[in-house]
Amino acid sequence: MVQTPYHDGAGKVLRLLIRLLGTSPQNAAETYTWLATSPDLARVSGNLYSARKVVPFKGQAADDEVVRRIWAESARLVGVPEDIEELGVTDLEGERTR
Repeated sequence: MVQTPYHDGAGKVLRLLIRLLGTSPQNAAETYTWLATSPDLARVSGNLYSARKVVPFKGQAADDEVVRRIWAESARLVGVPEDIEELGVTDLEGERTR
């Protein structure tokens, strides 16, 4: 949870939880800024990050068949190749992403 003014209209309990457990907007933006600006990650895609670390996908996001169907439909909608090999995308270890 990020501490922002958007929660000002929330209930007292939620505001208290956000104040106690939430992070500042600056801290929340740190990983996103790193992802957007790191030259080491320029050709990396398909990973989920938290605090500059790759974290595992859970639930439907970890289901390869669901991922394949979403990718195929997304590729069709935006007009890119469905075959990720054609895009030349790799993960942090230089391995092809799924």
